[in-house]
Amino acid sequence: MEPYSVDFRKKIIEIQEQELLSIRKLAQGFHVAKSFVQKLLQRYREKRYRETGNFEPQFQGGSPPAKLQK
Repeated sequence: MEPYSVDFRKKIIEIQEQELLSIRKLAQGFHVAKSFVQKLLQRYREKRYRETGNFEPQFQGGSPPAKLQK
């Protein structure tokens, strides 16, 4: 699954600031998981994200390297 775009993330934050909707209502309105909105708003409230405006998706982990070599 592709990560959500930066514009989409910013739109969620803008709507939350303007309309002061609950996390549940935001998640339902944008058809995303409640946990995604929670984490996004949590990151936004951190000082470094407000200063830089960086809402890029974080690195997604991969699988560990194989223990057996071919």
